[in-house]
Amino acid sequence: MGSAIARQLSADGFKVALLYFGAVESDVEKIIASLNGQGHKAYRCDIRDETEVNNAIKKIAEDFGEIDACIHAAESKINRSFLRELSGSQFRRQFEAGVFGGFNFMKACASYMKKSGGVIIGITSSSAKSGSVYGKMGAYVTAKYALSGLLRALAKELASDNIWVHEVAPGFLRGGLNKDLPAEISEFLSKKNDSGYPSSVENVAKMVALLCSEN
Repeated sequence: MGSAIARQLSADGFKVALLYFGAVESDVEKIIASLNGQGHKAYRCDIRDETEVNNAIKKIAEDFGEIDACIHAAESKINRSFLRELSGSQFRRQFEAGVFGGFNFMKACASYMKKSGGVIIGITSSSAKSGSVYGKMGAYVTAKYALSGLLRALAKELASDNIWVHEVAPGFLRGGLNKDLPAEISEFLSKKNDSGYPSSVENVAKMVALLCSEN
C-alpha cells in the first residue's frame, strides 16, 4: 500500500518521504529509485515509539523544508483469531502500529503544518464502515474503528489550523496483509466489496493523491 501511494504521489509531482520499519533496506532503496523525479528519501522509523517518530519527522522537515501531506498507511499483521481466543496482549498488539503509531505519526506531522496548513490521510477499512466483520478479524476491525474515530477527532481539532483530515476506507485488497489467505478465499472476499469488484492499491493510491492535490 505505502509503495503504491508513494509512486502515485511522485507521479503527481510530490517529493516523497517514506517511513519504513520492518522492510528490508535494499527493497526500500528500490522503491525510492522507482519514484518519478528527484529528492525522495526513506527514513527508518518505528512509529510505535513516540520519540523515534518525533525525531524522524523533525529530520524530514529539515530535509524537505516543509511537510504538506501526511499519509498513515501502517498496520500490524492481522491476527486471524476469534476475539474470545485472544489474550489481552494479542488484542492490544493489533492497535500498536495502526492506532497508537498513527497517533504518534499524525500528531508529529500536524505540529509542522500549523503555519501553512496541510492534509492528513489515514487508511482504514470498509469493514469499519459497512458493519460487515469477516470471521477471525475482530481485533483488526476493532482497531480500524478506533483509527476512524481518531481521524474524526483530529479533523475537528485541526480544522482551525487549515489542516484537513481525511479517511480512505478501501474494500478487501488482495496481497499485502491478506497474502496469507488461500486464493479461493481472496476471490470470495473480493466479491463481497460494496462495488462488487476487487479494490486495488493503485485505485487507493489515486484517491489519496487526489485528496492531497485538492488540499
